Amino acid sequence: MSAMKAVSVLISVRVAQEGNVHGREIIKGTDDEIPEEMFESLAKAGYVEAIASGKKGKKTKPSADEAREAMIADLGALSDDELAGIIKAEKITVDAADSRDAVLGKIADARIAAQA
Repeated sequence: MSAMKAVSVLISVRVAQEGNVHGREIIKGTDDEIPEEMFESLAKAGYVEAIASGKKGKKTKPSADEAREAMIADLGALSDDELAGIIKAEKITVDAADSRDAVLGKIADARIAAQA
C-alpha cells in the first residue's frame, strides 16, 4: 500500500484507490487523503492543496446531500461530450428523454453508490 498524503480538496475529482478499478471521488470542500505519488500532479492542476501537519481540517466527510450537490456542481461544468464519455466509461444507464439535470443526478448517484 502506498503512502497517503492529507489534502484539502479544492475541486471534486476521481482518484485511484487500491482494489477499486474505478477509483473513488474526493469531494470539494473536504479534507481527505490521496496516494502521495498523485499529490504533485493534482496540486499543480489545482485540485488539492496540502494540509500543514497539525492543522485541523474543515470536515472530513460531507453529508450525503452535500457530497451529492458538490458532485453535481462539478459535473455541471462539463460539456455534453465529456458527460457522454463518463456515462459510457462508468456504464451508467440514462434515457434519451432525460434532462441534463437528471443525467447529472444519475452520474452523482452512481458514483456515491460505488463508494459505499
